[in-house]
Amino acid sequence: MQSIPDDLSTSNSQYKRWAARRRACPHLLTDAATAASLMSRMPNDVPSLPEPVGPRRGRPALRTENPLVNLIPLLSLDRPRWFDDIVYGSIATSASTSQGRLNVRPGQVIAALHLRTISVAALGQQENSSRGLQAVAQAARHCLRGVEHYLHRHPQVRARLEAEIDPASATGN
Repeated sequence: MQSIPDDLSTSNSQYKRWAARRRACPHLLTDAATAASLMSRMPNDVPSLPEPVGPRRGRPALRTENPLVNLIPLLSLDRPRWFDDIVYGSIATSASTSQGRLNVRPGQVIAALHLRTISVAALGQQENSSRGLQAVAQAARHCLRGVEHYLHRHPQVRARLEAEIDPASATGN
């Protein structure tokens, strides 16, 4: 049979003495009742920390207003070649590639272009990490600038799209 080390047997005997004294203590029942009553009044879930009232530290969140929000549904439905080229080029430029594959899906960028304000918070409903959402938002901003530039250089395309949205304004009625 193995012998118990002295320091362990001393600790064990100290614990047994403390437990015996605690069981014999006249205040044990009142302490247990007080603890039980306090536990029943505590909420089951841990309350969240209050939101900070003061100014937020760090860089402010980037929000980009989308002036083409009414044209994007037409572009995403028709998907002209130039629009696809801008979407893919924006993803490859801003979100980069990994092992020959795009890091962001074109559908996510096109979905982000449908939003009135492009921001990470607005994209928060998707099942991506925060870094992934940042990449989608950056690619959407880049794509938005590319589409604006294309429509500025090709006013006939912009006029045709706006005529499809509001035919009354195109005929002058």
